[in-house]
Amino acid sequence: MKAKVNMSYREILFWRVAAALFWGFVLQAVFLIAFVLVVNFNLWHPIAWIQQSLAFSVSLRTWLYLVPLGLVICTQGIVCGKDFLVVNRYCGTRFAVCCSMFSPHTLIIGTSYSVIGGLITWIYLSLLGGKYGKMLDVCSSDDKKTCLIEGYLFLILNGFWIGIYFFVHDHVFGLKALLFPIIQQLKFLQVKSELQPLMKQAMIDAVSPTMYFVIMYYWYGGAVRGYVSDFLNCNIEETSQGTIFRLMNVSLLFYSWFFNSTFIFAIYTMKLMFQVNLTEHVVFPVTPVFGNTDCLTLHQSLALTDIPIICYLGFLDLKILAEKDHGRREELFALSHPGGHPYNWNAVVEESLKVITKFTEDLNQTNIEAQSTPENKEHCIPKDYFPSKDPAVIPAGHHTTSISRMRNMSLRIQNAPDISLYQSPSNSAQFQSPPVSISQESITRVLKVYASRAVGVLCRKPGIFFVFGELPDAKVRYHLAQCQPVIWAIQGLSRLAASSFKEDHYGVVQKDLPAIITALFQLKQAMDKLQKIGNYKRSQKVEHYDMKMKAALQSAVKQSLYCICVTFGDYVKELPLRKDVLQQLHNFLMFREG
Repeated sequence: MKAKVNMSYREILFWRVAAALFWGFVLQAVFLIAFVLVVNFNLWHPIAWIQQSLAFSVSLRTWLYLVPLGLVICTQGIVCGKDFLVVNRYCGTRFAVCCSMFSPHTLIIGTSYSVIGGLITWIYLSLLGGKYGKMLDVCSSDDKKTCLIEGYLFLILNGFWIGIYFFVHDHVFGLKALLFPIIQQLKFLQVKSELQPLMKQAMIDAVSPTMYFVIMYYWYGGAVRGYVSDFLNCNIEETSQGTIFRLMNVSLLFYSWFFNSTFIFAIYTMKLMFQVNLTEHVVFPVTPVFGNTDCLTLHQSLALTDIPIICYLGFLDLKILAEKDHGRREELFALSHPGGHPYNWNAVVEESLKVITKFTEDLNQTNIEAQSTPENKEHCIPKDYFPSKDPAVIPAGHHTTSISRMRNMSLRIQNAPDISLYQSPSNSAQFQSPPVSISQESITRVLKVYASRAVGVLCRKPGIFFVFGELPDAKVRYHLAQCQPVIWAIQGLSRLAASSFKEDHYGVVQKDLPAIITALFQLKQAMDKLQKIGNYKRSQKVEHYDMKMKAALQSAVKQSLYCICVTFGDYVKELPLRKDVLQQLHNFLMFREG
């Protein structure tokens, strides 16, 4: 069993990100040295080859090349690591998606990708030498003139291109979620098992951008070549790469593909290092450590929802504690001395139920919005964007009636005759009614209703709705993609409830068992309603990440309910549960729920 980590969340994040960056840099250095060994391979003089390769690997010149590469990789890793440490932003419209694509953070990541692509190509070309080892050389036709080596320019531009291409393909439109391993393994075994598949995938993924760049260079390479030659004040060889036959140079295409594969493999390994280090299991202490106020306890980690990775690690630890750790379960079920209060259990179950209830409410709200009227669906903004304190002013589906009533009321008030003019002074006090005035708040609400309707009409225009309209099932997909801690909370609570049947000597779990069962059934009902939304079901032509999480959540809810029912049996009928919950619970007791 792992030892408890007595650190604050800042220390946990710092050491894990630092470890990911360090091992990512080590992998790049090892790959670079392996490249040097392969390039200098000499079958007829193996001893001289080994000596030269080793001398070259430990030389200062080689390591000086690694310094800028290490700095750029560390910068890129720190910037990209932020995506795993903050809550993902919800983008419900195409306009919001475009804004997130062109945010300063995204532009910094794109720049770092491009710089790393060009830098890796420059380092490998410098170590490779030969005809592509430098940009300028003596012209073959005239020894007194300096000519541009177009192959070098082609490869350097290809390096910048692969950075931009892979940034758009992988970061903008790719999955930016940490995938926790199903079975916890040593970090070395995880890296060892993933390196070979990643290398093969990088080689395959490098084919398409290489072909795209060849086509682009064929059309626009002449202009770029002219600008560079004018800037460097040099000549161009007559045998330039301006024709398709010159571009089909086998060695040039091979180097382009190889450098693209190297860059993609470098990004894949950096992500692998983040994946392995950030998802490693942390054993949080159940009770606060005496004398260490900064130590992060289990229930405190569950409450850090604004730092997703810590929250994920906390619920993962809760699940593993419930399944395997008998000693920590006893500590969780224990009572405080003095006082005899279950502080540990109360804190953990409160945070777990809070996460489950919050997710259920979000899912129910999303179901309600998805089943709303077509008129409301066409609005670019939510119908509650313009709030109203008086529900009778803007009832759902009766905007026109409310507005016309208010307008007619105001007209009647303005055109009403002054009754006091037709009354005698003696009877004025008896028949005079108090003056009627329209409050500023009512006028403001009417104006908000008019504005809401105007925006709704404007958003029905096809072009505007395409840009600013709500994407179909965007909110459902967003919530399902964030449900991993909910799955672990469900599994952890159900396992703890099952273990408490024999291990809970004080009955601290039994008092919260009705709340746990009710929360599970409410979540199950929300998931069942989600199945009835036709658009969400028909739009899933490809198995996306949110669909996998949806299936995992459904399975976790059913397994947890069966776990509790099998453990307690008919005893659950004696719990203070609602009638509808008991009716659904009967299906699980009779094993009728599929």
